[in-house]
This record gives sequence, structure tokens and C-alpha cells, in this order.
Amino acid sequence: MTLPTSPTGWLACYRTDEEIEKKRFGHRLPVDGWSPDGEALVVDARRGTRVPAANLPSFRGLLRAESSTVGVVPGQGWSVAYPNGGSPDPVIAWAIDRHGYAKPLIANSDGYAEPWEQESHGGFLAPGDPEDSPYRPTAEQETN
Repeated sequence: MTLPTSPTGWLACYRTDEEIEKKRFGHRLPVDGWSPDGEALVVDARRGTRVPAANLPSFRGLLRAESSTVGVVPGQGWSVAYPNGGSPDPVIAWAIDRHGYAKPLIANSDGYAEPWEQESHGGFLAPGDPEDSPYRPTAEQETN
């Protein structure tokens, strides 16, 4: 499942050279229409207007949205845990796709919800998970 969803079924992909070098995801904007010349249009939040997707910095291309999110439910105290014992990331919501699959959404560094894409998490901590969970950081790890 790809977030955000798009009314056209297409996403504009943006990724800086630094993000590519550091193997970071970048970001995607929904294509919400097409110009008379056939250019994909996205919303430029800074200017408050629709612009051709290729006019924004770090444009890399278009991607067909893999599936649509049909609902979002609260995270209800769940967390994404890591095998190295790092601090768990709280799941702020679960995005449900049209097939019924749920993807955890966590807050990115800007405070916006984004899907958890990384495959290296150790598992999920349910609300009230026991203290001896293999994914819960030790007291020493939490203080570092």
C-alpha cells in the first residue's frame, strides 16, 4: 500500500540527491489532475496552487499508486519495536487498504504521519505488552 492515496491513481515522487545517497525514502505527492498539455499536477503547499509535478525540486518521476487506503483507525497504544533495543516508535494510526491489510503509520521528523516502510523492525508492541517482551528495550537502553 502506498500513502498518500491519489484521486488519479498516480503519485509524483520526490527524492533529493542526499536522500538517494543515504538510502532514504523521499516523499510523494498525490497527482490530483492533468494539465491540458498532459502534465501531472500536484499542489504546491508553499504557493497554495496547483503546479506541474516536474516543476517542484527533486522530482524523480511518477508512480502508479499500488492500492487505495479506505480507512484509518487510531494506533490505540501500539508501537513499532526494533531488534537492537532502540526506543519503540508509537503507531499513531493504522491505514487499512481495500484488501483489509493494515499498515502502521508513525510520525516523521516533521510531525506528519507516514507509513512504516522499513523491514528491519523486530515486531510490534501491543498496549500493555509484558516487560519481558523480546522487543522492549532494557532499562539501560532506554536511558541511553
